[in-house]
Amino acid sequence: MPGCKWNPEWQRKYSWACPVKGNPQRVFCSVCDSDFSCDHGSAELKRHDGNIKHKNNVERRKVVDAAGTRSISITESFKKAEAISSEQKKIKDAALIAEASISNLIATHNVPRSLINCLAELLPVIIPDSQIVKQMSLHHHKAFYTLTFGTAQHVKKKLVSQLQQWPFSINYDESVKGKASQLELNVSYRDDKNRICRAHLVTVDMVVSLTGENISKAVFSAMDTLGIPYKNKLVCERTDGCSVMLGIHAGCHVFNKRVVPQLPDLGGCSCHDACNCLKVGMKAMNKD
Repeated sequence: MPGCKWNPEWQRKYSWACPVKGNPQRVFCSVCDSDFSCDHGSAELKRHDGNIKHKNNVERRKVVDAAGTRSISITESFKKAEAISSEQKKIKDAALIAEASISNLIATHNVPRSLINCLAELLPVIIPDSQIVKQMSLHHHKAFYTLTFGTAQHVKKKLVSQLQQWPFSINYDESVKGKASQLELNVSYRDDKNRICRAHLVTVDMVVSLTGENISKAVFSAMDTLGIPYKNKLVCERTDGCSVMLGIHAGCHVFNKRVVPQLPDLGGCSCHDACNCLKVGMKAMNKD
């Protein structure tokens, strides 16, 4: 009758038959390692027992047993599959770590990302027996994604955490890329291991005119967004010596000191001044 459920009596005639846990209307075949419906009772088992595939599996099992190879139980089979799956996961995780490490190395040393495509072809050749290399999927587009949405986010979070704990200084400069103006904001700080560290904090797109007041607002707005307590942690700032930055009436430094009064008056960056002197000097020398 349709709707039959597992009957333990079936195992007397069909030793390969086992119940399916949680589903009494299906039968598991230990020879074929598969299950099937028993809606029509023992007729379904008889049909399966006469199936060519089942008979071939029975004969194959007899040959294996005759050769002295131990057949393993379903439980042992599952444990073996889990062990293989666990090992494969370890290899895949190691491959992801390797991809991220190579991407970070390329970015740290400012090497063109196209080198990653070359490594993708080279590594399988020089390390053909590495399962990790076989699982790696290197490409410069993937490296860019990993750095932008993975590594960079982690590094930025760690940097902000340091700036929330320790005094820091900032240096910034505006630049023009095409028709767009940007403000590059960098920081220097002493970390919990008493090391002086320097890092790029953020790039701000300037959609307003580059006046001292607008630059000052952009700097503090960027730090507010990141949750950095600059009013009691910011101890110094460095910029170039142009009037927009250091003008005594409307320079950025004037507006910054209204927010952070403890900022010292250190003047412009001496290296920047030296660079400007060299530019002017070279032009004077090349007049002829």
